Amino acid sequence: MIVLRKPILLLTFAASLLGLGACATPGGSQGYVVRDLQEETVVGDYLKARFAANQQQLDIAADAYARASEAAPQDALLLRHAFFYELAAGNVGAAADLARQLNQPEFRTPESGQDDGGEAMRQAMAAARAQQSLSLPILTVAADQMADGDYDDALETLDAETESSYVQSISYLMRAWALYETDGADAGLAMLDNTQAQSFSGFTPLHKALMLEAAGRRSEAREAYAAAMQAYPAEQTRIAQAYFLERTGSRDEALALYRGMVDESGVLVRTGRLGLIRLGEPLAGESDIMIREARRFRVRPFVRSGADGAGLALYHFAWATYRQALSEQAAAYRAGFTNLTLLLNTPLAFAQLSAHLNDDFDAVNYLIGGIYNSYEMYEEAARLFGEVSFNDSFYEYAMADRASALVEMEKTGQALELLQGYVARDAYAVSTALRLAGLLSDDGQYQAAEQTLTGAIDRIEQRPEDERGNDLWRYYFSRGVLFADMDRWGEAEADLVTARELSDDEPYVLNYLGYTWVERGENLAEAFAMIEAALRQEPNSGAITDSLGWAHYQLGEFDEAIEYLERAVALEPADPVITDHLGDAYWQVGRRNEARYEWRRALSYDPDGELRAAIERKLAKGELITAETSAEGPSDIAAEPSQTP
Repeated sequence: MIVLRKPILLLTFAASLLGLGACATPGGSQGYVVRDLQEETVVGDYLKARFAANQQQLDIAADAYARASEAAPQDALLLRHAFFYELAAGNVGAAADLARQLNQPEFRTPESGQDDGGEAMRQAMAAARAQQSLSLPILTVAADQMADGDYDDALETLDAETESSYVQSISYLMRAWALYETDGADAGLAMLDNTQAQSFSGFTPLHKALMLEAAGRRSEAREAYAAAMQAYPAEQTRIAQAYFLERTGSRDEALALYRGMVDESGVLVRTGRLGLIRLGEPLAGESDIMIREARRFRVRPFVRSGADGAGLALYHFAWATYRQALSEQAAAYRAGFTNLTLLLNTPLAFAQLSAHLNDDFDAVNYLIGGIYNSYEMYEEAARLFGEVSFNDSFYEYAMADRASALVEMEKTGQALELLQGYVARDAYAVSTALRLAGLLSDDGQYQAAEQTLTGAIDRIEQRPEDERGNDLWRYYFSRGVLFADMDRWGEAEADLVTARELSDDEPYVLNYLGYTWVERGENLAEAFAMIEAALRQEPNSGAITDSLGWAHYQLGEFDEAIEYLERAVALEPADPVITDHLGDAYWQVGRRNEARYEWRRALSYDPDGELRAAIERKLAKGELITAETSAEGPSDIAAEPSQTP
C-alpha cells in the first residue's frame, strides 16, 4: 500500500497517472503510469480509494480501486490494490477473480519505481510491493478453489513458487489438506511430515492429529493429539484434544483436561466449564440456564473436510499475525510511541480466506469482528460478534465486544440490555460484569454500577480461594474509583487499599490511590512514594507521569511539576487533561503566553464538557481558577481483564 505523506508525492503520482511520465508496461522498469485511459476518472478513483484505505473504510476502498483498475487494466499496482481491498472487505469471490489476473506471468514480476518519481516515489512503491505480496493472490485462488471442492485445481495453483517463507508454510498445510481429498489421508499425512522441516511448522502436529481423526483412524489420532500437546500446547490444541477425548468416550481423560482449563485464563475457562457441564460435573453455582444450554451441544471435530483443514490453517496464521501486531504495538507503547496506528490488514486477509472456506467457524468470525472494531467498522463488528454461538469458547468475549461496538454506534441501551441479560444467566461471568459496570457508570447509572461490582466481588469471594484467580483486585479497584466519583471517600479508600494489597502494588492502583491522597493532603510521604514506584514500573506512562507532576503542583512545587508535566505531554501529546495541567503550571510561574497556548491546545483535543468549560473560563478571564481546574483527578486506566485470550 502506498502511503501518501507529502504533497509532492501526491502530485508526482497524479501526474504519472495523467500521462506526464513514461508509458507503463506490466513488470517493466517504467511501471505505474496510465495514459489515455479516462485519466481524470482514474485519478479521482485512486485518490478516493487512498483516502478510504487510510480511514479503514474497506468497502469504499475496494470499490474505488476496482473502478480505477478497470479503467487502467494494465496497471499492476492498481490491480493489486483492488485485489487486496476486495479481500480485506470480505469479497473473496471478487478478490479471487482479480488474483487470477495477478497470477498471470506479466504481473508476477515485481515492478521497480520510475526515475521521474524521485526517491520518495521509489520508497512508496517498495512499501506497496512489500504489503501487496505476490504470494497472497496464490493463496486466494487456491482457497476459492478448495471452497468449491476443486482440490486438483487448488494443488496446481499451490505449486506456484512463493517468495515468503510465512506464506510457504500456509501453502504446505493447504496442499496437505488438498491431497487428503484427492489422494487420501496417507498422501496428506506425508505432506505434513514434509512440512516439519519448514519454517513456522508449529501448527503441523495438530493438523496431523486432525487429519487422522477425519480419516477415522482414532487410535493413531489419539497418539497424534498427545504429540501435538507436547509440540505446541496452545489453546486450540488443548481444546481439540479435549473434544476428541469427549467424543471418543474417554471421559476421565476429558474431565482432567477440562478441570485444568477452568484454572487457566481466557477462552480455556469457558471451554472447561462447558465441558464439565456436558460430562455431568458442573462447577458449583452454575446456573440452570447454563447447564441446559451446554447439554444441548455436541462437540464436533474442528475439521471434517479438506476445506475445513485449509481454513483452520489460515486461521492459525491470521491469529498468529494478529497477536504479533498487538504485541508490537504494546512494545512500542512501552518504548514511548503512544500514537501509532494498529495495522491489521495481513491477519484480516488470512482471516477472510479462512471464513470463505468455513463460514460457520466462530473463532474466525470473532477475529474478523475484533479487527473491524479496531478499524471503527462497528456495525459489521457487532454483526459478526452476534454470530458467535453460545457454546463457543469465544462467546463471552464476543458478547462484551459486541456491547462495546453498540456503544460506539450510540446504542448504549442495547449494549446494557445485552450484558445485563448475560450476567443474569451466567454466575461466572464476572469479567463481563466488570464491563457492564463500566458502561453503567459511563451512562450515569452509579447505583446500578455499584450493585453490579458488588455482585461480582461476592461471586468471586464465594468460590474456594484456589478458584478465585488473580483478578479480584480489578473489581475492588473499579468499585473504589466508582465510590470516589460518587464522593463516598471512606468506602473508596477502603476498596483502593484492598486493591493495592491484592494486586501486589499494581502501578495504576498505586498511581490512583497515591494521587488521590496527595490531592486530599493525606499520607503525603507514602503517596509520593507510591506514585514514584508506579512510575518506575511504567516509565513511559503519560498518565502516571502526569500524576506525579500534578502532585508536585498540588504542593506548590511548580518547577518540579513542569518538569514532569512536560514529559507527560511528550508521552501523551493529545491528552486534554495533561495538556491543561501543563498550562496551569506555566501560569503559576508567570509563563502566561505558554499557558494560554497549552489551554487552547487542550481545547482542540475535544475535552469533556466540564473540563472544556473550565478551560474556556480561564482563557476568558485571563486567570487561573484553581478550584475548578484541580478537580480533574488523575488520569486513570480502565481496570478490565484482558479481552484478548
